[in-house]
Amino acid sequence: MTAVNEVITMHEAKSNLSSLVKAVKETGRPIIIGAHGKAEVMIVPMTTKPVKKIGVMKGRIEIIGDIEEPLPDELIASFEGTDR
Repeated sequence: MTAVNEVITMHEAKSNLSSLVKAVKETGRPIIIGAHGKAEVMIVPMTTKPVKKIGVMKGRIEIIGDIEEPLPDELIASFEGTDR
């Protein structure tokens, strides 16, 4: 396998993608891929699964008025760029 921070070629990455991904998952170390010795991209391990956060702003936002009521005509006109 490659040393830390060694840039592997696109051809090597294409030929060995499965083993490179496996190595990243097992070691947790990223692999750098590039052309002509210049780093271009990095394969990194997924550290966390995306989490949907519900209620993040609870208690921080106050909704004033009745949210179910339609917007005033003037406000709608300003969004649409028309005169109502």
